[in-house]
Amino acid sequence: MTATLPRSRLTPVLSAMLLGTLMTSLSQLIVTTALPVVVGALGGIELYSWVFAAAMLASTVMVPIAGKLSDLFGRKTLYLIGMTIFIAGSALCGAAQSIGQLILFRAIQGIGAGCVQPTVSALLADIFPPEQRGRWQGVNGAIWGLSSVLGPVLGGYLAEHASWRWIFYVNLPPGILAAALMARYLPAALRRDERREIDYLGMALLTGALVSLLLTTVWGGRAFPWLSPQTLGLLILSAALFAGFLTQERRALDPIVPLELFRNRTYQTVIILLFLTGIGLFGAITYVPLYLQAVLGISPTASGLLFLPSALAVGLTGVVVSASMHRIGYRRVALATMASSALGFFVLATLGHDSEVLPVVIGLSVIGGAIGLSFPVFIVIAQNSVPRDVVGVATSLVQLTRSLGGTIGVAVFGAYLIARLGALIGSSGQAEVTTLIRPDALAALSADQATYLRAQLADALRGLFIFGAITMSVATALTLRLEDRPREGAAEFPANSLR
Repeated sequence: MTATLPRSRLTPVLSAMLLGTLMTSLSQLIVTTALPVVVGALGGIELYSWVFAAAMLASTVMVPIAGKLSDLFGRKTLYLIGMTIFIAGSALCGAAQSIGQLILFRAIQGIGAGCVQPTVSALLADIFPPEQRGRWQGVNGAIWGLSSVLGPVLGGYLAEHASWRWIFYVNLPPGILAAALMARYLPAALRRDERREIDYLGMALLTGALVSLLLTTVWGGRAFPWLSPQTLGLLILSAALFAGFLTQERRALDPIVPLELFRNRTYQTVIILLFLTGIGLFGAITYVPLYLQAVLGISPTASGLLFLPSALAVGLTGVVVSASMHRIGYRRVALATMASSALGFFVLATLGHDSEVLPVVIGLSVIGGAIGLSFPVFIVIAQNSVPRDVVGVATSLVQLTRSLGGTIGVAVFGAYLIARLGALIGSSGQAEVTTLIRPDALAALSADQATYLRAQLADALRGLFIFGAITMSVATALTLRLEDRPREGAAEFPANSLR
């Protein structure tokens, strides 16, 4: 099957790789339907978005760094280190006693995930010949898509029927199995023979810039006013660190991000589209379970089950696209992806405090179809638009951009939600919203009080869905910049300029 690994080793190694993708991708969204239960138990609704954003931030920062470290120390070493950190972070999250602890441990979990995910993508390129890589990258991408909608189902079920802590403990047995398979069957020699100097300064500047940017979006308008010295200072710091990072990448012998990639118009467009997709699909959809549970009064398990049609849409569209996107045309598939996601959010934007469940299922299903389309098509477009010798770097930047968009989207939407609730019912009323997801506290409210709070929360959430619809509509227009082109004609700059 491949010249790198015999069949007896390939199956367990591939199992470990795909299991790693499943666990780390599932961990990002399994918390969504359980978050209301977590906040009800630990308190801290003002930090609601941080439980999600902390893991995504840590994972986002680690993606380009992990790619370089795997080149230097080997894929096997970095996978095992990443999986160990991920398992430890999961165990700590399950044992958290406060919302602050949970946020810290989620960051640790995200660091591990950020090591595992790009290493799996690189290993697929190491192990499989070019004619087979597309199929297995598609399988890997399909796991991402399915996890994004199956995560809420599993999270809601565990939170209601076991304990919210099991959304983290569930990672331990498969994590240990995946690490054992990788340690036993993957030869340590599966790495690049060439050793290069790591751009440590570039890593530090990129990390600082991303962290400062996220803190700006999370604290702005909540902990500090948007025009406060603290918020503006963080924003200026982020811009300065990004400028320093760009300067460092221009002179580094082996930069983390080869800036020449962005001279390619098609690649530029893919990066922008993935950033917007991350904001819309990860940012806005994160708050759908809050609507279902707090506004409609649906149980965590039932709200998770409502994501199942969306999961089916992810699987069906992913299979169809993988088999026919080349014949249909990549730009047409990308256009359908962005347009359908915008349509799904427009459906969600019609929801009120007394809406039926059916519009929610329809909106989620349409968005699920978009997710199934987006994962394979944008990776293929990006890979086809760059020279062969930088496909790995280009692919890691695709993952980085999508994660960064999701991180910023969740943070910005969280800031908007708190600000909007404050404007509607006052800062003291924000705590009252928590009663909608605590059965004991909800029972103490009168019918009029509960209806009032649900109406105000529905109004605030409607704004998130409208913003998601607008974001994906802009992305739909930008797909017109894409071109269908074969790999051989992709290079818009000399391949050796990236060395």
